[in-house]
Amino acid sequence: IDADNNELVFVFILGSLNEQSTGIKLNIAPNPVSSQSKINIISEHNEKISIWLINLTGQHVIQPQVINLQQGNNSLLLSDFISSDQLQNGIYLFQLKGKSSYGQLKFLINN
Repeated sequence: IDADNNELVFVFILGSLNEQSTGIKLNIAPNPVSSQSKINIISEHNEKISIWLINLTGQHVIQPQVINLQQGNNSLLLSDFISSDQLQNGIYLFQLKGKSSYGQLKFLINN
């Protein structure tokens, strides 16, 4: 409650709860995303991974794509996979799966 302005204020935190990963660390910035948003991936080792983009109803928004991660820092642009203009407003999951690594993060589209 903001007593100075007599307002009830809600704060929502997106992208940090229920994130899961094994062998990799993920973040995306900025979030809410734009076509220039960068996905930063820190990998514990070299690995071929599959990438999915999933909406909250579980539908795959793009066909799975395979990339090679290098040990250490890797970065991708969201526009390498899909234009944010092609997505409806809402929350999406960016999911990575490899032989020994798994990670997912949530991001918000607010066009």
